Amino acid sequence: MGDHAAIRAGEQRAQYKLLLRLTRQAVGRSGGPPMSGHVRWTDDALNDLVGEVFARKGQFVEAGLLQTTTDSKLELYLLTAIENVLRDMGRETERFRLMARLETILGAETEFFRHLRPYKAWRLRSAPVVAWQGDIGRLIIAALRLRGVVATTWNRSGPTPRSTRDAIVRVAEAALDEAAGYVRDPDLAEVVQKCVPAVPLDPDETEQPTDPRIVVIIGHSEAAPGPDDELEVLPSDAIADAIWHAMDADERRAVPHLASDRAVASALGVPRRTGAAIAASAKVKILSGTAAGTEADVVRDLCERAKSMEDV
Repeated sequence: MGDHAAIRAGEQRAQYKLLLRLTRQAVGRSGGPPMSGHVRWTDDALNDLVGEVFARKGQFVEAGLLQTTTDSKLELYLLTAIENVLRDMGRETERFRLMARLETILGAETEFFRHLRPYKAWRLRSAPVVAWQGDIGRLIIAALRLRGVVATTWNRSGPTPRSTRDAIVRVAEAALDEAAGYVRDPDLAEVVQKCVPAVPLDPDETEQPTDPRIVVIIGHSEAAPGPDDELEVLPSDAIADAIWHAMDADERRAVPHLASDRAVASALGVPRRTGAAIAASAKVKILSGTAAGTEADVVRDLCERAKSMEDV
């Protein structure tokens, strides 16, 4: 904390520098996801957040200058305003709502342990009490290796459907087992969003796994079988329906051509690299949504749906 005489004198550069520092502090304390339009809390994202605080709070800096008499109280006033905006923005996202739902779903399972300090997080009860600080892509890959993750429905309110709840538990368990420590709420929620098709994504989230580390797990020999005998048994058409609704329009059109990335690119009229990414995304959704030995019937159903779409 420095001398804020320049800030109290109305120097805008000094005010903005202080706000940027306090915004970085608020983001670090919240542990929440970046604001819409950003994948990480970069300098650009922090600048956008400062602008959002001004848009929502108006002349909050002037109010802070009038209502405080010391530098420490001024910083606390401004930091509180920024944190309140962050909290309000969080409540508007699907990920924030999922984080709250995970408290109910995972809290009912004995294998999960809840951390509240130094931040809200989850770990497996059998895991060491250390903070996970790795690459979230590795957690996503571990969860995508599961088989039979079938989630057919999602309720905006009320209890989570059984198949979706079971899928969330399995995905969270696989991710936390890979983490071998406690994982912040926003990070675990991101894994669940990307690995359980029924869970809604935020509008600016991308579903295509263009990361080559994720693409390499598509081959069946790389997929670890799940405990199929403990899963809710669904007919192949119900599984196909769930996967179909999890796919975007390009992935649906790609289904009959998945034997070749070149064929997908040709059918969709896109560059080969784009076709490969679309094919990879479709294959991951099919693989993660089916149990071993059921793929053929599900793919046959999906191909029929894709053919019907082309005939319209």
